Amino acid sequence: ADSIEQCKEAVRRNPDSIEAICNLADAYTEQYIETGKANEKLADIALKIALEARKLNRDSALPHAAMARIYQATGNNSKAVERGGPRRSSPKTPR
Repeated sequence: ADSIEQCKEAVRRNPDSIEAICNLADAYTEQYIETGKANEKLADIALKIALEARKLNRDSALPHAAMARIYQATGNNSKAVERGGPRRSSPKTPR
């Protein structure tokens, strides 16, 4: 919860900072994970924040990465990969 408050303060100081906004989304995602994924509202808040960051700059990778982490944490792996999250590497074919 302390990291959420610190990130909120960073967003208050610089409301147009995509990095600060995405850090706040990440803090909510981490809180969701740390609490055993019991409170889905935390994930919902994280996603809403990441979507707001994307509105500021659709070309920035940061909001997409934040969304990928949220989707991965909530078990929506197909959307996580779609947003640029971790991809499973395919086995290399010998030549």
